[in-house]
Amino acid sequence: MRIRIFILAISLIVMSCAVRPPLVEQTTNTIRIGITTGTQTSVFQAGDNFTVYSYDGTLIMNGDTGDRCTVSIVSSSPASLVYRLVSKKTPYKKEASQYVNDLNRKGLSAIITTIQTKMMIDGEFGNFDMNYVCIDKDFTRKQDAQEFRRSISSIVYTTVTPFMKNYPKGVVRLTNERTGEKVESNFYLRIAGDVISIESKTGQGFHFENKEKRIYNGYINYVIDKDGKLTVVNEIPIRDYLSGVVSSEMNPNFPLEALKAQAVTARSFMLTKMGRQHSLEPFDLCDDVHCQVYTGVGRVTTNALAAVRETEGEVLTYNDEICEAYYSGVCGGHTEHNENVWEGSSKRYLRGVFDLPSANVEVEETYLQNENNIKKWVKTEPRVFCNVNLIDCPSYLEYTKKYFRWTVEYTQSELRAIIENKIGRSIGSIKNIIPLERGISGRLMKIKIDGTKDDITIKKELEIRRVLSNSYLYSACFIVEKGRVSNNIPQTFTIHGAGWGHGVGMCQTGAAIMALRGTNYKSILNHYYRESHIKRVY
Repeated sequence: MRIRIFILAISLIVMSCAVRPPLVEQTTNTIRIGITTGTQTSVFQAGDNFTVYSYDGTLIMNGDTGDRCTVSIVSSSPASLVYRLVSKKTPYKKEASQYVNDLNRKGLSAIITTIQTKMMIDGEFGNFDMNYVCIDKDFTRKQDAQEFRRSISSIVYTTVTPFMKNYPKGVVRLTNERTGEKVESNFYLRIAGDVISIESKTGQGFHFENKEKRIYNGYINYVIDKDGKLTVVNEIPIRDYLSGVVSSEMNPNFPLEALKAQAVTARSFMLTKMGRQHSLEPFDLCDDVHCQVYTGVGRVTTNALAAVRETEGEVLTYNDEICEAYYSGVCGGHTEHNENVWEGSSKRYLRGVFDLPSANVEVEETYLQNENNIKKWVKTEPRVFCNVNLIDCPSYLEYTKKYFRWTVEYTQSELRAIIENKIGRSIGSIKNIIPLERGISGRLMKIKIDGTKDDITIKKELEIRRVLSNSYLYSACFIVEKGRVSNNIPQTFTIHGAGWGHGVGMCQTGAAIMALRGTNYKSILNHYYRESHIKRVY
């Protein structure tokens, strides 16, 4: 089977709707990263000479080192959307046509919407068609599309997908604050400069959220997005992007073999997610945890560059398809099955494993789904890779100690306020928080919150973490202990937990410690992604 990787965003519409508007032609070895969205203005400062181009590629301004510029929207109107029920996506026109015939025989009228997409096939970049097989019916309201989807669900499985009927419009203005010079362009401005400083935010909603000035190379594109707002996009060579991700997602002081493992996972994740995560946006991936954290090139180290260069083109594959190589900060001693965290089918290479050599595992697969066992697990420190207390811990790993095992304490009133704020209704005093379902790692997949006024069931790992914290709990691998009881109502709750993150795929801390012990990056990846293979695709 030929490996197909969808590299770049949609650039040309062939039939009636576009998933996103076309932008200035993009070279095949670059990627567009969304760094700011939904704003009216954005400020950058140049660390070198720079040039400004309009939508049609015309040079409209030259700037000097140190210039500070404000980019703003003069006027704009949002895109108009339609919703279609997509039953299949395939790069093969013959396969799409056959599928249309199958739907017709089932009494459903179907069409093919073909969008030209940049892809890589067997290491060759080029323009190829992606064919969307859609039910031949457009909806202006998403809820109407969802209702129709339910009405035909017994006949065919579909997903409600938005398409642009009309592109957003508007005018973007750049003002050089030093010279007072102003230039404008329809829809789009492009800044070319070696060092551009922009204030960006990462980790929104999580405990590590921050806002800082970051350094970017390549192009900075200012685009009017589907909502008629300003989106800031960094277009950068893929190698530079991956070096930025490795330095952002993993401490760049980690051992080289761990950084190389991170480079392979980041490249694999990138190539499976481009064009899928933000189909209506003018970029391929965002710079935050939704995709992969990318904080520009300001913190890129020599080791990060080496990790990307020495693994050039390498990805993880399973059955000759590139793996969705998820990873998290600290697994807490056991990783998780992918289907227990996100919707979708189980993947053989994303099976939860104990974070220690497989030869040392002598317990049943369901061990951590037992409530007595999980209570012992989160209150002890097992001899697993990501337990930094078992080694002479280098300073760059000290921060992981607070995530390996952690405790959060709430009063009744504190926890009740948090929960009611998150769910938007009153449940009364909390009598109990009951675990209903756990994944293989002990992470909670379903809980019941028993209140004096109402009961509520919370499903999915991330939602459970959200509902029980002002931001998010570090992980969903936890137990809840009730404290002093008054009138049958607990007055305090203590949450004992293990790990940081969803726990699927590679444990970054475990990878670092394996590397410190002399394990190479290929063995590290084999430990966390069982049954996968490393293959160079470019």
